[in-house]
Amino acid sequence: SFVSNVSHELRTPITNVILYLALLQNPLKASKRDVYMGVLQNEAERLSTLIEDLLTLSRLDVEVESERKELHVMDALITEVFDSLQARAEAKSILLQHELNPEVPAVMVNREQMVQVITNLMGNALSYTHPEGHVLLSSECVNARKEPHLTIRVYNNGPVIPPEDRVHLFERFYRGKTGRDSGEPGTGLGLAICKDIVERHSGWIEVESDAELGTSFTIFLPLYEKSVNPAAG
Repeated sequence: SFVSNVSHELRTPITNVILYLALLQNPLKASKRDVYMGVLQNEAERLSTLIEDLLTLSRLDVEVESERKELHVMDALITEVFDSLQARAEAKSILLQHELNPEVPAVMVNREQMVQVITNLMGNALSYTHPEGHVLLSSECVNARKEPHLTIRVYNNGPVIPPEDRVHLFERFYRGKTGRDSGEPGTGLGLAICKDIVERHSGWIEVESDAELGTSFTIFLPLYEKSVNPAAG
């Protein structure tokens, strides 16, 4: 159940924090102290991420779907997310690129939520891409399900996501083998939140992962003709 999963996810980092705080009370070599402090920092960040994700889920459960939706030029949002993650990519020696598409029309979205979705997908790509790897963020207009859609694609050439994991990726608290083996902290809620937000915008997310072609998460958002001027970003 949801409560059981939340309790488990909270209990593990809290237990580790208590344990390592106790260990720090003993005389230690500087090298061990540094290791323990690193563990405490990671567990604190894990708790912070989990709490933020839970708050986001709570907000989504009560928000009206049409609330705060406006026309936005998506390339402006893409550029905003790209710029915010550039330093992180450089720190891992990852080539981070984005392909702007001025022909893409504005889309009716909740700006804050869509920035969160793109940031989450890009953050995952950077987390699981090896140093010297490649992450690409792009957009284009396509016909999907017999209707015009905007797609936002996040590509990386990191590890392949096994087929048995792909079918569960968007379930709450699910972490696939790639995530578990990476050592990267995670709550298993980020992709579930992305799916919820995109579906509230009448869209969906598709995942492709292949050893030769890399991994792509593609957001599909419907295009609607509106008679009002779009926001700049």
